[in-house]
Amino acid sequence: MNRKFLCLLVCAVVFALSGCQQGKGLKTEFVTGVVTLDGTPLPGATITFSPVSEGEMASGFSDDNGSYKLSSSNGDPEKGALAGEYVVTISKVEVKNYEENDPKAPKDLLTGRGIRSSQKELIPNKYRSASTSPLKVEVKKGKNTIDLAVVTK
Repeated sequence: MNRKFLCLLVCAVVFALSGCQQGKGLKTEFVTGVVTLDGTPLPGATITFSPVSEGEMASGFSDDNGSYKLSSSNGDPEKGALAGEYVVTISKVEVKNYEENDPKAPKDLLTGRGIRSSQKELIPNKYRSASTSPLKVEVKKGKNTIDLAVVTK
């Protein structure tokens, strides 16, 4: 009888502990918004929220309308970020492809031949680094709508 009781007790403890761990994830807050470049919605941008003090980063991508939803690195996808203060960085790379013998294609410095594609960053440098970004936001408990405006002029 003692052996059955001990086995039942061990099973109950293991079950209780596993149940506690499942419900103990990060409590992220839903974050969505629209990112604009000089007042126009910016599709295809990478948006990163870096915590001012402790916490974890969260990021998302803007769709064709400039809308984004954040996902935290350890939270549920599209469920946002931990509550707190963040510095926001934004990046958008434009890729241009060229035909093989296109005379307008930039030249490779080593071979002198035209390259097949080139990349250009569309966002000013100050918005791409957490140390220089002027975008500072606070994620609060509950649903958050945080619109972001990038200005090049």
